[in-house]
Amino acid sequence: MPATSDYIAATPQAGFYQQLYKLPPFLRRYFESQYGDIYGQYLGQLDQPYPQSFTGMLTPEYFKQRYYGTAPRQRGYYQSSYAPPTRFLPSF
Repeated sequence: MPATSDYIAATPQAGFYQQLYKLPPFLRRYFESQYGDIYGQYLGQLDQPYPQSFTGMLTPEYFKQRYYGTAPRQRGYYQSSYAPPTRFLPSF
């Protein structure tokens, strides 16, 4: 049986979920369904002169930057749940 590090290097999805385990719960929930997008981004950067490994790219800072770089609605925050719409009536 191969060593754990060999398995993670050979199986990108295992490395992805291993890195998710190190994140706070709210980030983990957000990124659980993002594997395809993130792996596609990694494959897109392979043509650079010195590409890094997939698990090397997945630092906690990478996840935080990607999370906070999205719009609040994409993260599941909706203003209407905190501040309901108001209605202004004309004064006569």
